[in-house]
Amino acid sequence: MSWFKPKVTKGSTSQAGHLEHNQHDEQRRQLFKTLGMCNDPGKDAVEVNYVPGYPSLAAFIASDPDHSTAVYRRFDRLSARNLLYLQAELVTLEKKQDELDQHDLNSDNIDAKDKARNWETLLTRAESGSDDEAKERVQVAKDIREKIKEYSQCFELWRDPERC
Repeated sequence: MSWFKPKVTKGSTSQAGHLEHNQHDEQRRQLFKTLGMCNDPGKDAVEVNYVPGYPSLAAFIASDPDHSTAVYRRFDRLSARNLLYLQAELVTLEKKQDELDQHDLNSDNIDAKDKARNWETLLTRAESGSDDEAKERVQVAKDIREKIKEYSQCFELWRDPERC
């Protein structure tokens, strides 16, 4: 299949409008020729020629009312690899969070323990600009949140392709 020409049917004309229709035939032919289209006045239809490749294939797939010709790759191997990379990134973030937790656990500083127990306190200290550890912990938490969201979405699409 090098090209596809779907028919675009125009409305029929009445007897009274037939003369006017004939007068404009030549103008329409010229316009269609300019646009790369072919006019078939006998069938009162327009055939559109598409460039071979993606344009003609897309037109062919789109013209199928029950979409039985639509065949798309799932890219399972790439999706699986992407999930593995996301898991590796999450493991790194998890390790960083565990290190921060261990630091707080080993600390005698009441302030550090308070930040580990209370999000509002942690956020307030991080936003104050003077507590670099609080800023780091908040950033790690936000990074985890974003990465988990991305991972969950990718995993759901990979696990259940019917959702697409």
